[in-house]
Amino acid sequence: MDAPLRGDGAGRTAGTVCWIGGANRGPVEDAGGTSGYARLIEALADPADEDHQELSGWYTFATGQDAGSFAPYAFDADALNVRLDGLAKRLWPDRPRTRRSTPSCGPCSGSSRRRALTDCS
Repeated sequence: MDAPLRGDGAGRTAGTVCWIGGANRGPVEDAGGTSGYARLIEALADPADEDHQELSGWYTFATGQDAGSFAPYAFDADALNVRLDGLAKRLWPDRPRTRRSTPSCGPCSGSSRRRALTDCS
């Protein structure tokens, strides 16, 4: 497994959302919580596992992707930023798009969930 990545938010504008760090892909929807997802990772990695065939079929059905392509430790920061930009535009369509005064995005202050999803400025 690779070390977690850190984002610097350079070039981001106010009213955008940025990631501040990450590792691994998100869990597959309806995988059964953290324990179910851990079991999925284990079974898909081992063709001799008793649940491999069943969970491979389920994974293909649930995601539309071949189970052989499952990469639980992959983290695509560029793809995540594209999705976060789309989310920000849906959540705050009228936010001004001005240049940030700080060159990086770090942990947000305050405890509001909405504040944590905004541009950290």
